Amino acid sequence: MARSHSGGPLEQAAAAAVRHYVDALKTGPPAASRRLPDAVQRRLREIEAELPAATPMHELQLVQERRDLLAVVAWYELEEEFVEVARAYSRRHGITYDTWRAIGVSAAVLRRAGVRSSGGGT
Repeated sequence: MARSHSGGPLEQAAAAAVRHYVDALKTGPPAASRRLPDAVQRRLREIEAELPAATPMHELQLVQERRDLLAVVAWYELEEEFVEVARAYSRRHGITYDTWRAIGVSAAVLRRAGVRSSGGGT
């Protein structure tokens, strides 16, 4: 039961964060997204340090790994933006926990966002 479809800049930004995350769910997270954000950042730093001395073939592998990890960073950023707005967005638009779960939002993400399975989805 949607309630509010418009609003000021904050509501529009929240709607954009939700839309981007939901769109990204359709393609799924990058393969390496099970890595913790700190581990991803650490590996990116290691790659940057290794690149100057890398052989051409190793450089090829490192550049691909960097691209893969940057996709993971982008995924985590989308997820974090969603987490910041999901609870308020759910309340404003009448979106329940079960609805989020039905479209593929993980229970862990909803827990971080403060969206609960009881009490009307918030």
